[in-house]
Order: sequence, then structure tokens, then C-alpha cells
Amino acid sequence: MFAGFIGVAIPFLFGSLAVTFGLLGLARRLNRGQCAIGLAAGPLSVLYPIFLAGALGA
Repeated sequence: MFAGFIGVAIPFLFGSLAVTFGLLGLARRLNRGQCAIGLAAGPLSVLYPIFLAGALGA
């Protein structure tokens, strides 16, 4: 049960942090390429556990 919680909580946490810092970096015009990758990868890491749970639960 603990591994399942960590497997879901960590991607949500890091995905939301990637989006937050990506937006902050773009607003301050810092390393725009890295900020764009953070904005692209952040939502993917949030959606991945949702799709995985749906695929394994069905």
C-alpha cells in the first residue's frame, strides 16, 4: 500500500512543481527551453498515474 501511495504521490508532486517552476521561469525569462520542457513534462507526469490506474483497473 505504501509503494502504491508513493507511486501516485511523487508524480503528482513533481509534475505540479515542474509546471509551477516552468511558468515562473517563463515569466522571468530564464532559460526558456528548459522552462518549456518543464511545462511539457509536468502534465505528462501528472496524467501518467491516472492512465496507468485506469488501464490496470479495467
